[in-house]
Amino acid sequence: MSAAFMTFGGFCLYMICQCYLTFKVTPHVTKWSVFYYRLAFTILSCFSLLFAIVFGVTAAHIYHQTYPDLPTPRPWSRRFYQPGYEFHQISAISEWTCAIFQIFFMQSFGPEFEEISVQFFLQSKYNSAESGISDSERDELETQHII
Repeated sequence: MSAAFMTFGGFCLYMICQCYLTFKVTPHVTKWSVFYYRLAFTILSCFSLLFAIVFGVTAAHIYHQTYPDLPTPRPWSRRFYQPGYEFHQISAISEWTCAIFQIFFMQSFGPEFEEISVQFFLQSKYNSAESGISDSERDELETQHII
């Protein structure tokens, strides 16, 4: 549960920061609809994370009231009586919901990255005299797109 908390909790913090930055640059860089979209999925994701934590801790607490000497089951199942199983299911569903909301949040960056273009040029650090290839051989290789 600690890895899930760090992963989803860290990304929720990223979403909050990104949502704030989107709010600050909205009239100049992007549209208000993008900000509201990101805000909605940030709020939904944070609430889903909160539900996952609360119901996960509640499930473990209820389980340990009945079986104080046993570790929390990994994975939970219905093979034997496990009190708190229903709360664990709610926690797992909330965790997956949080992940889905975070994916939808990331999709909002698509239109902003469509306008970015990258150009690069390759240049050999050796000239033809140093490489042992004559100029005519080099021209022939370039026309064949080998160099």
